Amino acid sequence: MNFLRFFLSLIPVVWIGWVVLHGITSRRSSFSLLEKGALSFGIGWGVLSFEMFYGALVGISWNVWILIGPWLLSSFFFIPRMKKSGKISLKPFSHEERRLFLILLFLIIYVTLESLTLPLTYYNFWDGWSIWGQKAKAFALKGSLDVSLFTDPSRTYAHPEYPLLLPLSECWLYLGMGEVDEQVIKLLFPLFYFSFLALFWKFFEREKGRQESLLYTVLLATSPLLIYHLISGYAELPLTFYYTFSTLSLYFWCWKGKREDLWVGVLFSAFAAWTKSEGQALLGLNAMLFGSAYLLTSKEALFKKWMKIFLLFSPFIVIAPWWIFLKRLHVSPSEFVPQFRPDLLASHGGRMPLVFGTLVLKLLNVLKWNLLWVALFLMGGIFRRELFSFPRNLLAFALILHLALYYFIYVIHPLDVLWAMNVDDSYNRVLLHAAPLALYLLGGLMGFGPVAKSRHHLT
Repeated sequence: MNFLRFFLSLIPVVWIGWVVLHGITSRRSSFSLLEKGALSFGIGWGVLSFEMFYGALVGISWNVWILIGPWLLSSFFFIPRMKKSGKISLKPFSHEERRLFLILLFLIIYVTLESLTLPLTYYNFWDGWSIWGQKAKAFALKGSLDVSLFTDPSRTYAHPEYPLLLPLSECWLYLGMGEVDEQVIKLLFPLFYFSFLALFWKFFEREKGRQESLLYTVLLATSPLLIYHLISGYAELPLTFYYTFSTLSLYFWCWKGKREDLWVGVLFSAFAAWTKSEGQALLGLNAMLFGSAYLLTSKEALFKKWMKIFLLFSPFIVIAPWWIFLKRLHVSPSEFVPQFRPDLLASHGGRMPLVFGTLVLKLLNVLKWNLLWVALFLMGGIFRRELFSFPRNLLAFALILHLALYYFIYVIHPLDVLWAMNVDDSYNRVLLHAAPLALYLLGGLMGFGPVAKSRHHLT
């Protein structure tokens, strides 16, 4: 019965995302039906979790009808648009494409069953239970935010400063099921996995053929660490999902200039920041990178330029109430904020060679990453002109900035650097966030030609 209630609880989430997506796209949207479904899934969780948080701040009960009522009413304004819900490709699959598709289908079934074999309380999944799952249970039992989770000194191990998208998403499902079920709740992560693969396939297909897109989607799906974090209950998979497609959407916006890509990029940037603290730093890097690219390539009026750059940074406004909430409870928004002191930064400078050497060793570990990073470094060196030509250079710089950010984080880490880099293999865990972009870049360089030989400007 809980399985049925679980899936019934998903319907309002996807519907909210569907309404928002149709509100930000035009009638001539280029998104396929599969893309719209996967995007609606991601948008729905982000919007609903923000709504739950803001509602709790002003004392609104987490009643199902109160939360979804506004979306049911607003959906009537978008029904005319929904009649043309998206394109469906009727081109038959080739023999090779059918094989790749069956491999993807097998993987999705396998990881779904695998995720249900181990409980959330399995000792290797400590973070999944202690940081994310425990908050979700407490919120569901109280029917609102449980302030004691943020103020009780004995609960600091649960990182009260971590954002709440995942705990509130799990909480919604518990409320929908009518009870806490830590086994069924793990089905949420295979659904993120499926949405991730669907969007990666369709985004890659914008540049390459369907067979190549399916091939690289299979390579992504078989990444050992992606599968591990799918069954662990950690927030790494949702963060990787939101960050990857916020970056790819902004990349296509700077290249093609479509409004819908800008809006998806901004929304997914906000949701990445709402998933983990790292997402807030990645949001800032992407806003600066793609904002600068837009200024340099756009021929629009100056006022329109600054309005869109403001939109790129607007997720910080959306996340600001969370920071205010933490400040009022005397909780630091990040364990790294106190490290930004000249004396500590100077004293940690000696860590730089060790951290860099460890980073390189982690990237070259073929047991964790297959040949992803080795192949990217090799192909990037061979095709460096294509790698650093517009528009692909935007993704290359995004990846470089991403890796530089995590390098810097470990340099200033408040704990002993050797412990911080190895406990629970944390370095591999955070590098997972960058891996899909690395694979996307690699696919573009592996013998299928550059993205574009001419420079495109926004209009």
